[in-house]
Amino acid sequence: MEPYALCVHHLHYQRGQRQILSDINLKLSPGQGLQLVGANGCGKTTLLALIAGLLPEESGAIQWQGCDIHSQFKHYCQQMLYLGHKTGLKPWLTVCETMQHYCAVRSQKSRVSVQQVLQQLQLDTLVNHLVGELSAGQQRRLAWAPFLMFPASLWLLDEPFVHLDVPSSKLCLQLIQEHLINQGMVVIASHQGLALEYPHWEMYDLSKDLVDAI
Repeated sequence: MEPYALCVHHLHYQRGQRQILSDINLKLSPGQGLQLVGANGCGKTTLLALIAGLLPEESGAIQWQGCDIHSQFKHYCQQMLYLGHKTGLKPWLTVCETMQHYCAVRSQKSRVSVQQVLQQLQLDTLVNHLVGELSAGQQRRLAWAPFLMFPASLWLLDEPFVHLDVPSSKLCLQLIQEHLINQGMVVIASHQGLALEYPHWEMYDLSKDLVDAI
């Protein structure tokens, strides 16, 4: 296993008077995946948002390649892709415009053609449809597009299979497995068990603050 790329040290987060996360410690190496599990309200979504840099930690540190993520945030964002529980899609854009928006936000060209991405996600016949006209499952597939478009070492996924049918869920599981095999890293919050045949996959139970190998 290569040296750790992502390190979370003694992370604490409080919302109002409520302690959400207390003394969280995580380490992730290239080719390693981690599934966050636990009861509703235990802080899975909050922890992913903290690792993504979307929330400021109360105390502790989150480091990427040995440096605090906020000290190199632009570089870190280029190395990371985040899919939240909400897709963040803009309903007034078409599918095609959404793909262009992804490129503009990351200041990158897609590594494969937009047509190829939409075909793989079975959205190629909807290219001129407004996002707001798509079903919840179609919108969720569109939210997966950046993971096909851009190279990024770290994937952060919050309930990524919500609204997906069985074939779409299998496709996304395949993408996760391929990413890990290619020495990518994945942190995922999901209530469902993942049918991944991969040795370097662990579970972190936030309800018990206990790490166990699957």
